Amino acid sequence: MSTKTVASFAVFLAVCALGALPQLRADEIVSGGGSSESDGFWISTPSIRSRQDGPGVAFGLVQPPGSPKGYSYLLLIKGIEGKPSGYSGTCTTDGRAASSSLQLDVGGAKLQLVYRMELDPKNRKAASETLTVNGKAVDLAKGRVLLISLAGKDFAWLQEAVELPRMPTAPRTVEEIEALAKEHVKRLRQESKAVRAFLK
Repeated sequence: MSTKTVASFAVFLAVCALGALPQLRADEIVSGGGSSESDGFWISTPSIRSRQDGPGVAFGLVQPPGSPKGYSYLLLIKGIEGKPSGYSGTCTTDGRAASSSLQLDVGGAKLQLVYRMELDPKNRKAASETLTVNGKAVDLAKGRVLLISLAGKDFAWLQEAVELPRMPTAPRTVEEIEALAKEHVKRLRQESKAVRAFLK
């Protein structure tokens, strides 16, 4: 068994050193870039952009052996602009199962997402996928886009079956996450009436 892990990077309450990313304000987050791979089974850490100029965007990628990369989920998060007080994202794989998790704290309101894929040991193809948000199961057959909103101390969400781009490239820099997050918001606005209503 061969295993490779790439540490994620994070820009949180800071300024990107290269200056290519517009200066971050207090409680803004741009984070991602990490991954884990074992015996050809690859998964990313969550990538997230939460800034004061629009909704938060978070997404994960996964790649079973012999298959192209694909989106495991994509979140649009409303009501957290300039408010996060804590964030962490992780991923792991042992060649048989892979998982990633995201934890976001906004003034005491907590959002926890856990994604997991397991392989069939005989053919090494995806056998099962699960996604939970704050402990509640999400049926991925009904869509991988979640519209999440913060109301008081609680997060609520809606699920949308919006097609996501195929064979995505994993972002490697904060600039790539910034650009990709903005592109997701633009594209989803154009393609989904529910997203347009959500983001009003």
